Amino acid sequence: MTGASLRPVKWHFDDSPIWDGFAHGTTWNGWADISITPAVQTEVAIWLDGESDSVDEWRALQPGPDGLVDLSGGHTPNIDEDATACAALGRALELLTGLVASLSARFVERLKETLTTEQWAEMLRRNAEAWDSPFDTCASHDFCDSNMVMAAAFLDVVGHEPSGSYETHYDPAKGYHVADDPAEEARADANMWFWNEAWCIAKGDHLMDIQLADRLEAEAHAAWKILPW
Repeated sequence: MTGASLRPVKWHFDDSPIWDGFAHGTTWNGWADISITPAVQTEVAIWLDGESDSVDEWRALQPGPDGLVDLSGGHTPNIDEDATACAALGRALELLTGLVASLSARFVERLKETLTTEQWAEMLRRNAEAWDSPFDTCASHDFCDSNMVMAAAFLDVVGHEPSGSYETHYDPAKGYHVADDPAEEARADANMWFWNEAWCIAKGDHLMDIQLADRLEAEAHAAWKILPW
């Protein structure tokens, strides 16, 4: 994949706009070694318009086997770390939002496969009656172990079984129990966050409104079939 082993960055020349690129993690005379796509190469050439020598030299650069134009050695790009961090955060938020939506959709699909038509309709009716607590309870528990259904959906979408527990020990300096492995604690917290967010979306959007539930479930089913993972 193009740029798969390189770090996505935002970069610029001293007085130029900011463009997308991929950092190698090395430098040349203090300047970052980066690669860019041919599309960005064209954008830079347009910006250089009027400087004929620079434009000709720039357009002469050819993509390598990875499909990227290598600017290592001889060019002076500056990596904009602030813009890079903002872009990375945006990608992470987009991924998290999509993952939660996918988990919710998969849970609804698996739940409808688990329940009979009559149970599905009765669950919707009971959820609609409990309008004052849309996220606290779900009538699906009346007909099956819906936590196991969510666990199966979690494995489908996230790629591993959910784990919300971790070993702890008492820390006398802090006066309370702390995780034996902070990384394990972070993973468990992330799993529970995904689980709870997906459950809220499923209950609020799919499993409460009787008139909308079937249409939303059908849309979720269709969306699941084209997901890349």
